[in-house]
Amino acid sequence: FMEFKPEKISTDEVSKEILNEPDKEPNPERGKEISIDNKTLVLVVGLPGSGKSTFATKHFPLESIVSTDLLRQEISNNPGNQIVSGRAFEIAKKIVSSRLEAGKIAVVDAQNLTEDTRMQFYIAAEMNDAKVTAIFLDVDPHKSIERDVSRGKKVGASYIKGRRGIYAVARR
Repeated sequence: FMEFKPEKISTDEVSKEILNEPDKEPNPERGKEISIDNKTLVLVVGLPGSGKSTFATKHFPLESIVSTDLLRQEISNNPGNQIVSGRAFEIAKKIVSSRLEAGKIAVVDAQNLTEDTRMQFYIAAEMNDAKVTAIFLDVDPHKSIERDVSRGKKVGASYIKGRRGIYAVARR
């Protein structure tokens, strides 16, 4: 459980937080609280179907979440339309920059698996003297595939399996 108190937020300068250890089953009794300063970029990192959007909406105010899926939905009426991803990320970077410039938290709800993807947000944080925190959702790929199927096979098992190695590199 993570409690968000905008008027009283502190951080331990955490750059990466692993929420579930890969060799252990998630334990709901073993909660972790992560405190985040205002003027912080939060990158939620994980495979498709790992629970990034669910995590973000559960733990952060909706207005702080910048979802590339929702931006693709706005642009093309299809949250999975990768053709418009470039435009969605351009818009996401502008929103993130505006929030950080105003001293607010910006939570990026995207896979955030590659350095290239994260770099545009790092630059926005640096330009606004903001802190950066990455929260890695370490979910078994098979569980991600199950979730993907249950939500209508948004990206497919082969895509998720192909992203496992990229996720492993991002965690380092």
